[in-house]
Amino acid sequence: MLALAFLVSYRLGGIYVATSVLMAGVSLEVAYIFVSGRRPTKLEWVGLALVIALGAATLLLGDALFIEWRPTGFYWLCAIALAGTRLWMRKNPVAAVLNSHVPMASRPWEQVLWLWIAFLTLLGALNLVIAYNFSLDTWVNYRVFGAPGLIAIFALMMIVWRRDDIKRAWRTQRAATTLAQKDSSSADR
Repeated sequence: MLALAFLVSYRLGGIYVATSVLMAGVSLEVAYIFVSGRRPTKLEWVGLALVIALGAATLLLGDALFIEWRPTGFYWLCAIALAGTRLWMRKNPVAAVLNSHVPMASRPWEQVLWLWIAFLTLLGALNLVIAYNFSLDTWVNYRVFGAPGLIAIFALMMIVWRRDDIKRAWRTQRAATTLAQKDSSSADR
């Protein structure tokens, strides 16, 4: 939704209006998280810090390049956080989040982790290539449609690649649910 607001405000008022809308939108998202009784995640704080710092630089210095750097900073910080968690804390954050849904051995999770790190690094670099070599209109379209599309395609590729593990997890989950339902109906009698 925020990407759409950024696009519309860019088309109607230019990059400085769109940057202001983006800054306000991300700030409101974090405020809403607080109001709803949750605490923002580190990722949400990083996103807010980047959009406020680089958005303010864009508005104060009158240079759109600062806001164009924001996606690169975000992707690269995510890649660093994933790699850092793995290397220094000896934990695989992807496996920690998803292994309860799709149980796999540690080796496939390592492969998935490092592929995501590489992908995020390349995505950040691609953002810079587009920011420095193409028009602002092209960058905005890439930011709103291209980058999310690439992320979706990459995620689908991961699913297709690990489909046997996903099928096995679904079968196990379905069998456990069926068994629990049989036990429940037996206890009711």
